Amino acid sequence: MFPGVELRTAKGGPNIHIILLFNNTSNLKILEEDFNATMLRNKAKPNNYTNENIYWDYNDILEFAKSHNAIISIHTGKKANGMDDQITNALPTRQAIKSEYAENIDIFEVSNKKDIEGYKKFFLMKLNRGR
Repeated sequence: MFPGVELRTAKGGPNIHIILLFNNTSNLKILEEDFNATMLRNKAKPNNYTNENIYWDYNDILEFAKSHNAIISIHTGKKANGMDDQITNALPTRQAIKSEYAENIDIFEVSNKKDIEGYKKFFLMKLNRGR
């Protein structure tokens, strides 16, 4: 079991879900206090795109994750509220946004095997060539 939190961001789409997983030996009280003080009180934003109340700037999520040694996961493939569900590959600017996500994501969560193959073939190969 790992403590974690799922956050919404609007980077590239109106409702992309990012999951932060923390070390299972983390002091949960301190983690909760830090999250409440930093993310809820200072960084939360109203979401004008959906009926959901709160979202966070992607860079604020990254900063919190890195300062707490979190593993960062994102929904991908056809999974609802995932990167590929929200951001198409139609334009180079959209592909650049996906590449920026990939630079910081530790786990790409997919819901079925077909999505894995497509991801390896089209997205990850492009990233490997760019590094």
